[in-house]
Amino acid sequence: MTSHRFSIGTKVTYNSIQYEVLNHTLDNGQKITLQEVDSNVIITRTLDELVKELQNGKLSFLTQTRIKRKNENASVPHPEEFNIDLADYAPHLVDIAQFRLQAITPLLLLGTDRTHKLFIERSNQLYEEAKKARQPMSVRSLYRWIADYESGGGEIRCLIPNVKRKGGPGKSRLPIEVLNLVDSVINSPVSSREESSVHGTLAVLAARIEEENRFRPRTEQLSVPALSTVARRIESLDYKDRLTGKYGKKIAGKMIKQVGKTKYPDLPLERVEFDHTKTDLIVIDENDNLPLGRCTISFALDMATRYPLGYYLGFEPPSYYSVLECLYLSILPKPDVKKIYGTEHDWIAYGIPNTFVVDQGKELIGKDLTDACESLGIVLAIAPVKTPEFKGGVERNFRTINSQLFHQLPGTTFSNFLEKSDYQSEKLACISVNELEKILNIYIVDEYCERFHQGLKGVPARRWENALDTNFFPRLPRDAERLRILLGRVDYRTIHKYGIDVDCIRYNCQDLAYLRLKKRGEKVKIKYHPGDLSRIHVFNEYEQTYIEVPALDQEYTENLSSWKHKVIKQYAKVEGDKENLAALGRAKIKIQEIVDAGRSRSKVTHRAKINRWDTGGKPKSLAEKENKPKLLPKPQEVKVVKNQLMDIEITSSNDMSEGWEVADGIPANQKTTF
Repeated sequence: MTSHRFSIGTKVTYNSIQYEVLNHTLDNGQKITLQEVDSNVIITRTLDELVKELQNGKLSFLTQTRIKRKNENASVPHPEEFNIDLADYAPHLVDIAQFRLQAITPLLLLGTDRTHKLFIERSNQLYEEAKKARQPMSVRSLYRWIADYESGGGEIRCLIPNVKRKGGPGKSRLPIEVLNLVDSVINSPVSSREESSVHGTLAVLAARIEEENRFRPRTEQLSVPALSTVARRIESLDYKDRLTGKYGKKIAGKMIKQVGKTKYPDLPLERVEFDHTKTDLIVIDENDNLPLGRCTISFALDMATRYPLGYYLGFEPPSYYSVLECLYLSILPKPDVKKIYGTEHDWIAYGIPNTFVVDQGKELIGKDLTDACESLGIVLAIAPVKTPEFKGGVERNFRTINSQLFHQLPGTTFSNFLEKSDYQSEKLACISVNELEKILNIYIVDEYCERFHQGLKGVPARRWENALDTNFFPRLPRDAERLRILLGRVDYRTIHKYGIDVDCIRYNCQDLAYLRLKKRGEKVKIKYHPGDLSRIHVFNEYEQTYIEVPALDQEYTENLSSWKHKVIKQYAKVEGDKENLAALGRAKIKIQEIVDAGRSRSKVTHRAKINRWDTGGKPKSLAEKENKPKLLPKPQEVKVVKNQLMDIEITSSNDMSEGWEVADGIPANQKTTF
């Protein structure tokens, strides 16, 4: 139905008298002044009063449309009320009204600035479209449609053609029965994936008409339409529907979709895009030179300068832990790259992004990243589903890194099997994780950032330096420790006398006593690093600070990540132990023994998980290396231990040397999942 406002110039019928709204006042409430159309009588009512009268049926808005009578050019009230909705009209009439509205919309937006020249230009623009839609249109048509639309109060139903007086040209001469058969035949192949031609469709239609004529008298026989008629009918179908029927909704959407040019910011950190991907390279274990598999790289790219802010390289799948580590490295300055990785240039990009663009990964749209961005003053922009072009910069950057770096290294997997051909990636792999990190840093700092960027039309490093020369100062956190706290995962727990229990690990300190008495059983906000469960941070809302609370069992939580703790808990549950720190500690020891036994005898995918276990979820360059003596296994019969937690098979054989014992209590048929 039509929507109206009490705008100036709006006409209403109030107590069977026509009025026009003159003005509004805000004196002691919003008041509206009305003037009779046929006289100069003026009345004033409040908005509330008029709304009540509208509800009571004493007031109604007056809808007008343009009707040309003989020898008259003026617009007069329409003699018929709109008693049906737009959806009640015939679909082809609604299509005509929508086409007319689309045609005049650009002219309506110009208001009083409309000129005859603009009407001519608009008519020329729509000539081909109107011809294809079989909608006769001229400059005079545009004038007439605008007059009808405006005089009718912006009502699209005023653009519905008066079909009662139409007929003849432009109307199908085919009987309705034939039209129905034509539509049923041409819609059938269109909605299927098989190919069909106009001649084939006409043949099927002829067979259908022949079948129909068997039940009709001789005087009512139907004729087969011409080939051109069927072709026009097929062409009149919606192009998107035709593509959807042939190729499916997903492919059809990609074929029709148009992607424009993205407007990138001028200053660094205004827009930073983030994403994960698997590297096209198999790395090896630096201890035994056996392949570990492909790492996952998380990347943050500044779109104003195309300078990478930071990355994270590890074996864990995309998770908030990798987001946290990438953001941490991105925000803080990186002054040690020359010393650590031997680069020729410094990594000069750093700072807190103004806008952080991510996709709809579950690790990116949860409360953890949202809380971190709110705490750091970052606008989190989440891309719509299946729209990689929304963050096309970082997507394109991954292709650049793969083609310019990973595909040039031994052990590459290339981008697809056609490129790989008979290349044996696992046998030729010879680069460890630490070596890959060094290579990656040298490539980013000394090559990528110093090379001319075609899309940027400049060098990323020079763009960042130029921004610094124009008084640009990156935002920074108060200190590195506070940044790690703010980036931590979010949860809520109740403080007890024994402290806080988080996933069977207890945390406590004396500073919690005051907060416990204040909250009295209410939950408090905690933040923790998923790669380090040796401590948590509890938010003290009264002093606006975070309290560091250590784990009571530091021996168990040393180098313990959330993922590793989950593995241990699952193993303890399979073993039948009650979940307590002692049982978890025993499970941790047993799993470590299984990992040591199967280190050199697992396939690549399992070795990657073993490496992840060794580092506690951290990359080797960040994990603390344990100086434990490695025990050599002693001779014994072949024994297979299947661990469900790690999804690996571990085998010990008779040729093992002395110094190894399989952990007690691990049944040979037991399966655990890593």
